[in-house]
Amino acid sequence: MKTISKLSCCFSGCGTAGIHLAKALGASEIVAVCSGKNIEFVTEQGATGVIDYKTQSALKEYGKDYFDFVYDTVGGINYAETRKLLGSDGMFVTIAPSISIAVRYFTNMQKSKSKMIFTNHSRKDLERILDLKKEAGFEPVLQKILPFSKDSVEEGFKLLKSHRAKGKIVFVHEN
Repeated sequence: MKTISKLSCCFSGCGTAGIHLAKALGASEIVAVCSGKNIEFVTEQGATGVIDYKTQSALKEYGKDYFDFVYDTVGGINYAETRKLLGSDGMFVTIAPSISIAVRYFTNMQKSKSKMIFTNHSRKDLERILDLKKEAGFEPVLQKILPFSKDSVEEGFKLLKSHRAKGKIVFVHEN
């Protein structure tokens, strides 16, 4: 795995996990992108810097070629501007690609600073994440634990689609 010294990530349940993992992997600088009301929370989670997307621009605050890695967990970002943040060996990863990003990638119009990653979950990967969790001492942030029912699933997905979840939404099947 490539060493990440400077990471920028969007704030969400997956963004919070990204902060924890980046910290566990030794990132020296972790910049979270969120609204001003979440600055204290992301700092508590391990972010060393914060961009309030409502009032600031990462490009203006940090300049071109600053980050090794940009992790987009929300989607809808300006990819052309975001790409400028990456150094020559930097990588942009999104878990919520827009249709334009997908089209550019599959038609070879995408610049080399991004990769399409298809996940293949493995026991080895999950064990590595658990080891990092133990070593770094972080706990996953749970936004809400809901029973596995039609109404609760609708409630959970409504929260997920709002892009306002600070942690993971968990559904519990009760026998």
